[in-house]
Amino acid sequence: MTAERIASGRAVINDFKAGTLDGIKTYDRICKALDLIGRWSAETVTNFVEQFADIDDLLDEDCTALVEKLCHIEWRFIPRKSRPQFVQLLRRIGMQHVVHTKSVVDCFVFQFLAPVQPVALIQSQTSQAKADEVSAFELILPDDELEENFHLAHSSLTLFLQCLPVSLILIRKSVMRYYPHFSCPKIRYVLYVRNILLLASFHSVLRNDIWSLIVENLAQFDAHVSQGADNSFNTATDELSKNFAEVFIMVKTFIFISNEDFTYPYLCLSNEMGM
Repeated sequence: MTAERIASGRAVINDFKAGTLDGIKTYDRICKALDLIGRWSAETVTNFVEQFADIDDLLDEDCTALVEKLCHIEWRFIPRKSRPQFVQLLRRIGMQHVVHTKSVVDCFVFQFLAPVQPVALIQSQTSQAKADEVSAFELILPDDELEENFHLAHSSLTLFLQCLPVSLILIRKSVMRYYPHFSCPKIRYVLYVRNILLLASFHSVLRNDIWSLIVENLAQFDAHVSQGADNSFNTATDELSKNFAEVFIMVKTFIFISNEDFTYPYLCLSNEMGM
């Protein structure tokens, strides 16, 4: 899909809702093309966002397929200059059409799971001639861009809590649904916990649920590490122990973080994690 081929978003949706053959075909092509948005050029993505940014009033229940595709787009594929406009579109969709509110809320909470990529590390073994590959992970986005995404997600959830009180239930369920397993990459786990702690610090209605969720998962984490230590003292268990200790310390010290620190914890994360 090229920039020239993206027609007016409003015209496409109007034709689709009118039931015209061309409208239905174009709508289906757009939905399928969004699965491959990572292969689009930045210009094409920007053009798409601009063409569809003002059609939130049309994206009702009939356009569920398109809205679901929009909610599942990875934000890193949206150029930074167009990202606020794209997020604003999602906000308006979720606020105007209750049928889509859950999908939009899930999209915002999912942003707390920072995108990571594997890094192959070669560790030499003195007792063997061969080397083993050890899995490690790093953040895909630079710290400042990642912080921008977090801020967009937090401000969006705040807007929903202020303007659509019923979204409280959806946010609570979404936070629980996306809570990462303790075996996931450490940096991703820590960032998610940090983000939901920020969410709890600014919204007292969520505080008890979020703290209960964190304590419950840290207890499971601790039990898993303890069981592994009883069975064998291996490298994996030792790494889990380090992860647990760092997450626990973060949770403990986060209690003292004030609201003024909201935009800063992410920027120094790489140094904190020894990356």
